[in-house]
Amino acid sequence: MPEDLQKLLDSLMDEDQPVPTLDLAQLSDLTSAQARTLDKHWHHAPASNRQAVMRHLGQLAEDHIELDFEIVNRIALDDPDPEVRRQAVANLWECEDPDLARQLLQLAKGDSDEAVRARATEALGRFIYLGEVDKIDSDLLKSVEDHLLALARADRSGELGLRALESLGYSSRPEVSGLIEAAYASSDEAVKRASVMAMGRSAHDQWVSAVSDELHNPAPLIREEAARAAGELEARSTVASLIELLDDAKLPVRRAAIWSLGLIGGNRAERALVGLQANEAFEEDAGLIEDALDYLNFLGSTPDFLLMDLDGPDDEDDEEDLPGILHADE
Repeated sequence: MPEDLQKLLDSLMDEDQPVPTLDLAQLSDLTSAQARTLDKHWHHAPASNRQAVMRHLGQLAEDHIELDFEIVNRIALDDPDPEVRRQAVANLWECEDPDLARQLLQLAKGDSDEAVRARATEALGRFIYLGEVDKIDSDLLKSVEDHLLALARADRSGELGLRALESLGYSSRPEVSGLIEAAYASSDEAVKRASVMAMGRSAHDQWVSAVSDELHNPAPLIREEAARAAGELEARSTVASLIELLDDAKLPVRRAAIWSLGLIGGNRAERALVGLQANEAFEEDAGLIEDALDYLNFLGSTPDFLLMDLDGPDDEDDEEDLPGILHADE
């Protein structure tokens, strides 16, 4: 093992020393031999240091896409500390290995910590999506769906049941539609929000009307989720309402609307986003706006006729549809 990596592992054993965050990049792309050594040393490090390492690895991976800490995160899935296990699941959000789905399913079923079970249940949604596009085998997909369906039915308003419903949004199983409808009818805000998330993930036009209605919900968390769902459903009919949400009092709602306008595309969405670029009130969101416009322009340049701009009346130059904040600098 390289000397520098050994020094890093040695430093993790000292509870009185801060975790050397600048050196953690050495844990990227470990060889098999390095992984075995890490596995042997890892559980001897103080829990507080292991927790800190996992948090920092999550941030490093987000900031530096070239770094790959999958091996460390997979080792940490078996950690005795539940906070470490929860963070390991979160850090593995990009991994599409079917073996991880099996590990997550075991965690979702039997982990001693409910928060770990909830995080694993949430993460299984990715593998339902992968099953729907034939990237994991049908038997594994069925095992995941069967567990989540049972959980969603047994715990309709609890944390685990709601995370199961959200993950099932990706599923084409006929039973899912009824679960979403029942949750949507609930007066419980958390339950309704989960149903709206599942609607957005479903890719079914049958939910566009409900999602459109929830863009005006007085609860900001539901408005936020509806704004996100409108983009996932590529619902052109919601563009005017999403533009209105650019004036919303809640920042997460505004940001969800920005991103969804980029996903949906069209001339009106583009004009609204370009208008935000010139508005000082949205200076902190410049990166998000640029990403949304980049995706919108990608859609416009894609030759696939399914992605062509086929807007009808929604693309007329109706400036009165734009919210006041877009005219603030005029």
